[in-house]
Amino acid sequence: MSVQASQVKALREATGAGMMDCKKALVETNGDFEEAKIYLQKKGIADSKKRSAKSASEGRCVTFISSDNRHGLLLEVNCETDFVARNEDFGSFVEGLAELAHKTNAASVGDLLAADWDGEKVETKVQEQSGKTGEKLVVRRLARLDVPEGKSGYLADYIHDGGKIGVLVALNLASDADASSDAVGTLTRDIAMHVAATDPTVVSGDDLDPDAVAREKAILVAQAAESGKPADIVEKMVVGRLNKWKKEVALLSQPFVKDQDVTVEKHVAAVSKSLSGAAGVRGFVRFLLGDGVEPSTEE
Repeated sequence: MSVQASQVKALREATGAGMMDCKKALVETNGDFEEAKIYLQKKGIADSKKRSAKSASEGRCVTFISSDNRHGLLLEVNCETDFVARNEDFGSFVEGLAELAHKTNAASVGDLLAADWDGEKVETKVQEQSGKTGEKLVVRRLARLDVPEGKSGYLADYIHDGGKIGVLVALNLASDADASSDAVGTLTRDIAMHVAATDPTVVSGDDLDPDAVAREKAILVAQAAESGKPADIVEKMVVGRLNKWKKEVALLSQPFVKDQDVTVEKHVAAVSKSLSGAAGVRGFVRFLLGDGVEPSTEE
């Protein structure tokens, strides 16, 4: 049977599947739109092995935070193209995964894939969604942040550019009452936005891995030695540059993005004056979509 271009376009927009896959699905189902969607879903499971060698570097980073803002997770799910990543159905699927990960207390991708979702394993659901989109889908990574039992704290998130960057931030607070203040909500979200923009490595310089510091120092020593200056001057150069590097990679010592005249640490201290006690950054997680994934070179 002949298939109208408008039908193919509608099916592609609904499923995110490729144009040729949509056309074939409509032909095989005699133009029945709903049956064509089911066809693509079933086809995905059969063809998932064919797609396994492809690269999936697009997708979305999403978060889920509990209603009391004490527990949160950050999830990255990858697909092959930005077209699918922007598809509403794909977005709903990824958000559903994040909510399920929270409900099942999944601590890893493996835990999530093995979890039950409406009578099926999540791994099977991912295969079915892959069939609907016609692309390889990968649940790539999952990270959690929690306020420990018996402690006071607050979590907030920030999603940049439709899921290209995802951030979770947790604060320590002096009391549970502080968690309900607008000041804490704004502070935590602002810090999450700051983390998205500046990509710090650690909360404070004291948290830096000694091996990472040693590697950076070795690089700086080699660079300073090329200056030909006396050894004592070289040593001072290395110390100064190393301290500068530590401040650049540590969240608390970075200039606050919304006020470059103060550091994040000083901004937190200023906001704390309106609370029952000092607030502090407990931790953060930042995902950059597709970071480390080599894009596919296949046509």
